Formats: sequence, structure tokens, C-alpha cells
Amino acid sequence: MPSLIDGYDYWVACRNGTSDAKKQRVNADRERTVPTSTYRVQLSDRFTLDDLAAQVPYIARLGISHVYLSPIYTARPGSPHGYDIVDYGCINRELGGQAAWRRLTDTLRAHQMGVVLDVVPNHMAADPERNVLWRQVLRDGPSSSAARFFDIDWRPLTGLVRDRVLLPILEEPYGQALMKGVVQVEPGAHGHHIRCGSLNLPLAPSTLHAVIAGRPVNDAVEHINRNPHLLHQLLEKQHYRVAYWRPANDEINYRRFFGINELVAIHAEDPEVFMRSHELVRRLAAEDIVHGLRIDHVDGLLDPLGYLRQLDVILELPRREVRKLLRHVQPAVRRDAARNGFAERHGVVGFAGADVMHARKARDQSVIRGSARRLDRGSRSRHRSRGRGC
Repeated sequence: MPSLIDGYDYWVACRNGTSDAKKQRVNADRERTVPTSTYRVQLSDRFTLDDLAAQVPYIARLGISHVYLSPIYTARPGSPHGYDIVDYGCINRELGGQAAWRRLTDTLRAHQMGVVLDVVPNHMAADPERNVLWRQVLRDGPSSSAARFFDIDWRPLTGLVRDRVLLPILEEPYGQALMKGVVQVEPGAHGHHIRCGSLNLPLAPSTLHAVIAGRPVNDAVEHINRNPHLLHQLLEKQHYRVAYWRPANDEINYRRFFGINELVAIHAEDPEVFMRSHELVRRLAAEDIVHGLRIDHVDGLLDPLGYLRQLDVILELPRREVRKLLRHVQPAVRRDAARNGFAERHGVVGFAGADVMHARKARDQSVIRGSARRLDRGSRSRHRSRGRGC
């Protein structure tokens, strides 16, 4: 999963506390609440929050101050990394859910340790079954209340789609897929839907009845599935267009994360989207156990600095102890951050940070070699001068 976590990743480290008693306790323990050494933990259904809690005594003996968790939002079932988010509002049940979180935080407090959360503001999983917001958009189109959540160009210049989402999910050309029965109408618990390979796609309200024209539903559905022309008519009434993935990659009209079709970008700059996507983070960050946030790919947002300002507001960061972890940032962001004071609170980790460290090391070695050469020349010069004076 390197493609999901490499790049410019910003950290915010802070000291929490809202009540006077909590503030006094935190002030007395200031050094403990500032992340000084982190242990990155990849959570999944194979290594849950309870599994991590069992390892906390060992991690504490290593001298680690904070466990840095992979994303804990609800992700697609069986996700090995947690970045394919389907629900920003709750802790993934596959990781143990809220109950396991409580058990973990109790264990960490007992060992005087804290948590750094991984915040993912860029994208969600484009999962039409498990991502309720994405399914609403596919069902209702641009009129959906969820449409503002995603970065979709409803009127692309190509003209290939209009007020529809292009879905590059077919493994063969569209016509062949219909002829072979890869795309079918199926009954479900909440009405009929489109079955496209392993995916379940919603039908826009009333569109099926418009095609069957008063015939018995079950008989009409069987007739549609046997008739590619009728199936095409039904698909043309939907707010999405299924397409062969190869050519469709150049025509796709929703912004993706690193060109990954399964990850759809969200409008993090929209205040309502921001608040809804940070509901869980805001709730957990209010706890005295969460002392830092790692922001995934803030440079991929429309307004990175504006995002950090919003984060400051909802987490009340000006009242908290903030530690700069690494100063190097992307040039455009660095200039803005320096002018606005964010450079003292936000930095970069990951491969970008490693590149900076290697560059500094190379520069320092060059300086040392240059100084050594100058000292050597000076020594030889003094030796010759002394020789001439004898």
C-alpha cells in the first residue's frame, strides 16, 4: 500500500484538555503528552484494537511514548490498510469498535502512553454497496443531498456523460458485457438493482417501471435480462454510466486519489463536508489520550492551508501545546505556512521527510569535506611558510 501513504503527510501534535482539572493534570504531564517516539500500528481484522492492547506492555518497555494508529474509520470489509473508508462517523467494527477502543485507551493510560490518529481528509471508497453517500449519488445524481460530498464534474468537456457518473468497472467492452449477461437486473432486499459483476448498483426511482410498462415485474425483469437492447434502455436512465475500464480511464469524471478508480476524492474544503468527515476525529481528539494527528496527504487538497485552519478551529489547537516535527514542506505550502505561522505546528513525515533528511545529510557531508580540504590547504600553507622562515 505505499501508494496510499507516501508523500507529504502533515502532523499536528497537541496537548488536550477542556476542564480546569484536566488542564492542570495535562500541564503537570506536559512532556508525556507531546509525542516524542511513535510506534506505527497497522490495524485490520487480523490485528485489532484488542490485539494491540495486549502488546502495549511490550511497546511501553521499548520507551515508546505514543502508538500511531492506521485509520480506524469504518472501511471496506477486510481492508488491509483502512484507507478505503465507507463511513467517517464510527470506529470500524472489524477492529473491535468503540468497546475495543475503550479497552485500548484504558491500557495506554495505565502505561502513561498516548495515541496519534491517522486522519484521511482526501477520499472515500467508491463502493456502491457499503458507502451510503456514494450509493445515494449513483441513485439520485446531482440532485442528491450527498452530491456535494464528492468531487464530480457533472458537465465534462468531453460530453461523454452529462449529469452522470462514469464508472469504469467493466472488464470488457460495454456491448459485449450486455450480450454475455455480465450486467443484469436483480431483486434485492430493498428493491431491484443492477448486478454488474460482483458489484451491486442502485436503480434510480421509477426507472424500472418506466421500462417494463405495466407488465408483471418478475416477468419483465427476465425479459429485460434476455434483451440487451432493453437493458441498455434501462441503464441509459441511470445517473451513472458503466464502461469498459481501459478507455474509460481517460474519460472518468470524478476526481480520484492517485488515479485509483476505487478511491473517490471528497470536497474537504466544503464546510459541511469537512464537519461530517471529521465527526469521529473531533470526538476522539477531545479525549485526553489522543495527543496528535497525522494528516494524510494534505498537499492533495484544494486548499491545504485553509484545511489546517479549519482543523485548528474544530480542535481548538491555539489552546494546545503544538510541536513541530519536521519543517520542510512543499514550497508553495511552506511560503503560506511561514506567513501564517503554521510552519511552527505542521511538518512532513514519511518518504518526503526521509528525502529531506538524506539531502541534509549529503549537504552536511559536503560541508565537512569542504572544511577538511580548506583546513588541509591551510595546514600545508603554514608548513611551507614556516619552512621558508628557517
